[in-house]
Amino acid sequence: MTPSRTPAQRAAYTANAPATKLFALDTYVDQSLVGAWLYYPALGIRLDYRYSFVSPLDGEVYHGGVVGGKMPGCGVLLGSSWSWKAKELRRL
Repeated sequence: MTPSRTPAQRAAYTANAPATKLFALDTYVDQSLVGAWLYYPALGIRLDYRYSFVSPLDGEVYHGGVVGGKMPGCGVLLGSSWSWKAKELRRL
């Protein structure tokens, strides 16, 4: 599912696409997390794990996936791709 975007959001995405594409990151799949749900308590986001990577900016390990649940009022769209620092995510 591709989230719908306004024309301004599409223009910003297109302008920043080279910096946001995953091919620039060395992604891998942690087999111990395949099928796992990860939870980020600060936003109440439940993430369906898909991949991991080490950030070239801070050297931290991040886990990414698809948002499968969230608290009311959280601005992240269900079904969108999202990632966060592995040490701050809890396994459900």
